[in-house]
This record gives sequence, structure tokens and C-alpha cells, in this order.
Amino acid sequence: MTDQPLHGKSVATAIEAYAGALAMVALCTLAGLWIAPRWGTAPVDMIYLPAVLAAAALWGLGPALTAGGSAALAYNFFFTEPVHTFRMNRVTDVVTVIVLLIVALVTSRLASGIRAQAQIAAAHAARNATIAGFARRLLSCGSEEEIASTACAELDHLFGCNAMLVSGAPEPRVIAAIPEGNRLTPSVVAVNPKTNERMVGQVAKRQAITNPENTIFSVKRFMGRKVSDPIVDRDKKLVPYELKGAANDDVRVVLAGKDYSPQEVSAMILQKLKRD
Repeated sequence: MTDQPLHGKSVATAIEAYAGALAMVALCTLAGLWIAPRWGTAPVDMIYLPAVLAAAALWGLGPALTAGGSAALAYNFFFTEPVHTFRMNRVTDVVTVIVLLIVALVTSRLASGIRAQAQIAAAHAARNATIAGFARRLLSCGSEEEIASTACAELDHLFGCNAMLVSGAPEPRVIAAIPEGNRLTPSVVAVNPKTNERMVGQVAKRQAITNPENTIFSVKRFMGRKVSDPIVDRDKKLVPYELKGAANDDVRVVLAGKDYSPQEVSAMILQKLKRD
């Protein structure tokens, strides 16, 4: 999974929202141009309020403010003397534009707040439905293996990840896994100093005895810590690989002569899990 499709989708959705807000203001302007010659400009400013409210309810605060600002400009340009300019000679016209913008701000804020609360309520309802469905499936299980399989399937459905449930000591056994046959991957990364080949998981663990200084394990204990941290000073005596400090004193591990952050080493493990 990557973030790019989600990012592209969010940008497209934002463009659609702002374009929709401007389109509604344009429709209101056309309606105002039809009304003004017949009944005057007095009722025209009220025509823009539905567009602002609709933008707030459908797309949130940003598009609503865009609708409010463009509505004020359109009203000023088309319906205040002198027309087709942004200059206003009458105080009443200035007041009308200011009031229209203030009303747009207030109503858009209220409408977007209602929309946010509706989204929260929908998210809570979806969460409760998920929990209820999971509970029903668990109640229908008749064995430990069925419960484990149901739990792993639910994790896979919710998060799109591999899932495994193990039990027992000192040697844990796999009760259930998604996908089927999935195995535990040791959090070990190593590099062969002669070939610069990177190894991750079981193959890295197997060669740890013959290549200890280039075999990284238990790296999560160093995440977010400074090399001057007393805990790091204690733990570095327990690992065979070298620890160094970055320019900001963050911990770096040395692997085949190169410095890596603990997060980068963990990312190598996650990449393998993704490939597998």
C-alpha cells in the first residue's frame, strides 16, 4: 500500500469541492441577473445564502468561505452601482457586502460544525457495527482455533495487514494466521561484508554467529533515544554491533560501514513483510 493514491484522491476531492462552491455561486449570480431587472437588487443578496449553506454542508468550511467571498464579490460587481466594477458609491451597498460576508462566515462555520458532528456520529456507528459483527462471529466459534482465525481475519479486514496469533511457552505455536501458512519473521537485519548482500529475517538470524558485528537485532529499544542516554549506554554493551551518535545525538547503528537510524532498520523488515 502507498500513500500516493490517497493523496491524489484527496486533492481531486478538494478541487471538486471548491469548483462546486464556485459553480453554485455562478448559478446564483445568473438567477440574480434574471431577478434584478424585474424586482430590483434588494432580494439578490439573499439568493447567495443557499449556496454558502450548501457548500458548508457538503464540503466544509474552506469551500463555504470561498463561496461566501465569491458571492460578496459577485454581488459587488454585478448588482451595486457602478456595475461591472468593484467600486461602491453607496454606503448601503458597502454594508450589504459586509453583512453578506459576515453571514457567510457565521453560517459556514455553523454548518461545517454540524457536518463534522455528523461525520463523527457516522464513524461511531460504523465502529459499533464492526464491534457487533465481530462479537457475533466470536459467539459462533466453537474452538480456540476458530476464535483465533476469526480474530486474524478481522484484523486483516480492518487494517489490510498480515496477522498471526501464537500461544504457548517456552516454544510458541501458531494458532491462526492470515494469509494461511504465514510464519513469524525475526526482526533481524544483516549484511554480508564481502558481498554487501542484505539479509532479513530467518536467513539473517542463521548467520548471526559468524557475522555478529553486521547483524542488527533488538533495534526498537533505541528508537527515539539519544546516544548519551544512560539506557543506551547500558544496552549497547548487550549487542555486538556498533552504535554511534548522529549530529543531533540520536542513535545510529553501524551496518557494513554505513550508519542507519533504528527506524530505517525497522523499515527494511517491514519491506520484507510486504514482499512476502
